[in-house]
Amino acid sequence: MAKPLVRKIFFYQKPIAVMMVAIGIPLALTNNDSDSTRLLLSGLFFLFLAWDKIMDERQLSLKATSMYAAMFFSYTFQTVASELFKHHLIIYTMNDINHFMILVFALANGIYYFRYYLSYSTKDE
Repeated sequence: MAKPLVRKIFFYQKPIAVMMVAIGIPLALTNNDSDSTRLLLSGLFFLFLAWDKIMDERQLSLKATSMYAAMFFSYTFQTVASELFKHHLIIYTMNDINHFMILVFALANGIYYFRYYLSYSTKDE
């Protein structure tokens, strides 16, 4: 009996995650509390983990390499930004781990969906 309920929850995971991100962005921007980024972070995490009806090896490979690239770019950005902050060349640094994780999952989702839809548009031609 629980199996159909679980399938329904996973079926609606992507729209729920998009709604969490849409609510989380203004909440994180307007509220200075460190807990205000949790909804945005959770939405980005659930959006990255969302499965399509048919998930093949190509999509899994795209997700894995997108996460790898996002970790690389995020860590590079964070390291460069902290060095620039040390030398007083910029006025902002990422102190909160949630900000780093938001950057990682935002980049991972962006890279994945860009590559995913780009591969479908080139396949049609």
